[in-house]
Amino acid sequence: GANYTHALLTGYSEDPEELHHNLPGGVPEGAYYNTYFPGYAIAMPAPLTGPDMVDYHDGTEATVDQMSKDVTYFMQWTAEPERITRQRMGVYVMIYLAFFILLTWLLKQKVWKRVKK
Repeated sequence: GANYTHALLTGYSEDPEELHHNLPGGVPEGAYYNTYFPGYAIAMPAPLTGPDMVDYHDGTEATVDQMSKDVTYFMQWTAEPERITRQRMGVYVMIYLAFFILLTWLLKQKVWKRVKK
């Protein structure tokens, strides 16, 4: 999901200790080391490389982490643009159900009040 995509985009590393620990033979030819990819060797180079890739109008610093979050949120939104509407509808349904349960409980209390006596 979105968390894996964010981790994958930010998980590239060239730390020799980490490489030696996880891949004793080193990274295979044509592959790149990624901490979050199964097997640690991925054929895709790091798509987000530095702070000069994006200029934010509000002055936000363009770090790899920030750009990764932006890409991940955009991909999640394009996959499910109706998600916000669906979540709002879910809140209304839960309020309706809570009201209906309360009404049903009050009706039960009124009906069974006569039977208990």
